[in-house]
Amino acid sequence: MARNLRYPTKAREAGKQGRVIVQFVVRKDGSLSDFKVLRPVDPWLDAEAIRVISTMPKWKPGMQEGKPVSVKFTLPVTFMLEGTNHKPKAGDNDVVVVGYGVQKSEESVDVPTIKLHNPMDELSITGDFKIDSVGSSKASGVSPLVIMDGLEVSDDVIKKLNSKKIQSVSVLKNEAATAKYGKKGKFGVILITTKRE
Repeated sequence: MARNLRYPTKAREAGKQGRVIVQFVVRKDGSLSDFKVLRPVDPWLDAEAIRVISTMPKWKPGMQEGKPVSVKFTLPVTFMLEGTNHKPKAGDNDVVVVGYGVQKSEESVDVPTIKLHNPMDELSITGDFKIDSVGSSKASGVSPLVIMDGLEVSDDVIKKLNSKKIQSVSVLKNEAATAKYGKKGKFGVILITTKRE
């Protein structure tokens, strides 16, 4: 994992560093799902931690009474910049990513864009970000179910949504989606929570 993590250029140029805490589930078959950023630091750093963890190979599942069980797991990822006076403290079990050459960028820094398309990964990110599209397969005519603040909405509503009003986005797929939303969740479910004013 440490080899695959990269310090995002925009975060490095902006001098962003800190300890991102990611939670996920190791399922009975060892696959990973239900990714959530429990403690966000910066949208770029949060997205990088989720990206790498979501691409990890299968783990050994938890065992209870000799049978595999699903287990929640928390993994801290510490991003620190060399050349700064105030470095975040990393725990003994943290994955540490070190960035070099801190230089402020003179150009404006956009927040990361999260592209959601089938097949979807389960994902949860809190913070500033943009939704580029809620992907669908035109060939098969399938698209995920979109729930915003507890109500089903269309892709057109998402396209018109001001990204600054989004508090968090979670994506469910497979059993997690169909268990909660039945047949409507067959192609995945995107859960959007907006900021309360």
